[in-house]
Amino acid sequence: MRRAIDAIRSHPSAGIAIAGLGFGLAAAILLFAFGPLGADPPPAPEPPESWYYDLNTGELFRAHSRIPPIEAPSGDGGPGMPPGVSARIFGCGDCDGSLFLGYLVAYTPLAQRYHEAAPERESELRARMKRAPDYQGRLVSRPPDGSKWFPFGSDRAEAIRASAEKRCPDEPLYRCSPESAGRVRVPGGRR
Repeated sequence: MRRAIDAIRSHPSAGIAIAGLGFGLAAAILLFAFGPLGADPPPAPEPPESWYYDLNTGELFRAHSRIPPIEAPSGDGGPGMPPGVSARIFGCGDCDGSLFLGYLVAYTPLAQRYHEAAPERESELRARMKRAPDYQGRLVSRPPDGSKWFPFGSDRAEAIRASAEKRCPDEPLYRCSPESAGRVRVPGGRR
């Protein structure tokens, strides 16, 4: 250490170069860790799109993923809930061929409020739904009308979900997104 100090005293330009190098390295580390000061944060990514089913028209539509029920292209659902519910679209073996509407999903108004609130409120929802942990306010219905809704995890809801799996007896069932190829078959409705 003594030799380094003596070398810097005898060659002051080397000392300045070493100090500059140290300062530059520290600045590079800070910029890498925190980004340039005053820079705008990157824009938030758009939420992915999901399939929804319009209970008024029996048609599928795409929208940015939100907690259903949501407003649908057909307008108001009247008293009760909005007509846009989540559509669970499946394919047998993959999502490249023919797709089908397996079942519908919506949330109770209480569960919807909690899920849409800040993430810290999700634990409050889970605490309220503790007696039925698989339920969490989710409801399942059989297409096409969506007139009867059953709590997720109940025997009737599981039967509806199992009926989708039975449509693919020889291949694995895949849940498909709107970006998937193929045409969706909607029982009693239109694409």
